[in-house]
Amino acid sequence: MNDDQHNNLVRLREMYTQKLGVGPFPTNDCAVARITGELHGELVIYLANIAGIASHGANLATLEAPRKLEFRRLVARSFSERFPQAKQKITPEKAPMLFRLMADTDEARLLIKEYFDS
Repeated sequence: MNDDQHNNLVRLREMYTQKLGVGPFPTNDCAVARITGELHGELVIYLANIAGIASHGANLATLEAPRKLEFRRLVARSFSERFPQAKQKITPEKAPMLFRLMADTDEARLLIKEYFDS
C-alpha cells in the first residue's frame, strides 16, 4: 500500500468517526421525502454497509480476500444507481440532512472503491 492509499484509508476512518457513524438517522427526512417500505429498508442497509466498511479505515488492507471481494461488491454502485427512484426523493430541499449523509456516504464509497480497484 502506498502513502496515498494509506492516507485515503485514514481519511475514510475519520469520515466514519465524524459523519457516517454518528446519529441520529434522518428519519424525519425519510418521512418528508416519502422514503418508505422496501426503499427505506434498502437505504438503512446501504448506509450501514458503507459506514461499516469505512469504520475499518487502514485495516481494510489486512482483510482476507473473501471479505475484500464482498466489500468490493457492496461499493460497486451508488444507492441512486441501485434505486433510481431515490434520486428524485433525496434532494436538498426535501431531505437536507439525508442529502448530506448520502453525499458523505458516496464520498466514502468512492474512496473504498478506489482502494479496491487499485
